[in-house]
Amino acid sequence: MATDGIAPPKPAGDQLASSEQFETAWNSAPTIADAATQLGITTRSAHLRAFFLRKCGVQLKSFPRGRRLLEPTPEPNPEPEQDQQPTSGVRLLPVAAEFVTTWNGAASVGEVASQLGITTLQASARAFYLRNCGVVLKKFRRGRKPRPKAERKPPPRKPRKTRRKLRPNAGQFVAIWNAADSVGEVAKQMRMTPHAARTMAWGYRREGLELKQFLEKNQGAKAAAFAAIWNASATIEEAAERMGKSPPAARSQADRIQSKGTSLKQLPSVVVIRLQETTEEFVALWNASQSPAEVASALGVGHQTVQNRASRLRKRGCVLKVFPPGQRPTNQQTAKRQ
Repeated sequence: MATDGIAPPKPAGDQLASSEQFETAWNSAPTIADAATQLGITTRSAHLRAFFLRKCGVQLKSFPRGRRLLEPTPEPNPEPEQDQQPTSGVRLLPVAAEFVTTWNGAASVGEVASQLGITTLQASARAFYLRNCGVVLKKFRRGRKPRPKAERKPPPRKPRKTRRKLRPNAGQFVAIWNAADSVGEVAKQMRMTPHAARTMAWGYRREGLELKQFLEKNQGAKAAAFAAIWNASATIEEAAERMGKSPPAARSQADRIQSKGTSLKQLPSVVVIRLQETTEEFVALWNASQSPAEVASALGVGHQTVQNRASRLRKRGCVLKVFPPGQRPTNQQTAKRQ
């Protein structure tokens, strides 16, 4: 007993239909499912057999793809329905007839989709399929539906800003700057910000004009205290330690204070002093030795290190004697001598 949706099994004595029988059943059936039912096979088997028969040259009709919305051509002399749309030899199903009526009575694809409860893409695809089957459907204009233009009010005009007063020329700026006591006073007289006044002064200094340097609030006292500590120190490191700063920071502050007119003495660095003392010791040891190996043994370094340092010192102008050429000792020999 067959179940719903499954074709009943063929009897044991039945044979597969011949090519002529298959061709007759295929060309006379309205759909592939009907042809498969007549031949007692599945729809997929009917598809595959039709494919191979077409490869062999058998003429088989093609069924329209997509969802089935049409029924086969009825028998001759049928009674025409009143609400049926003009088609080419096909009778529409109720779903398709409703779609055709809605489509031809609408003004756009979106209106058709909203009335039928489907998307615009689905409505366009269904119309495309029905046109391929011969159903007459009107065509809508492409593009967006024009919207009525609303009257736009012009935006209110903003009040014009009054022009700023012209700034003084270079001569007036230099006179005001050199006669004032601070940058704030200059900015107030010229009606600008202190930052703008400093920027203008910087530009005029680059052009070669002479403008005095202003000291900020309590800057004079700070500069005097810094100069006292700096001038009383022997090295940069000592001055930095007394001020609680690093040597580079102390050197930078000294350069800034000195550029504003405060006199500071030149302080040497401990590193430079130690380097000079080390250089003098190396030159004395080199000139008192008989070979570079003796110098390397005394300093506890390699032979090549001694030669490289001697070469650098000669380029700086130090007087170092030249040893006669001989066999260069290895680092192991230098270590044994030590």
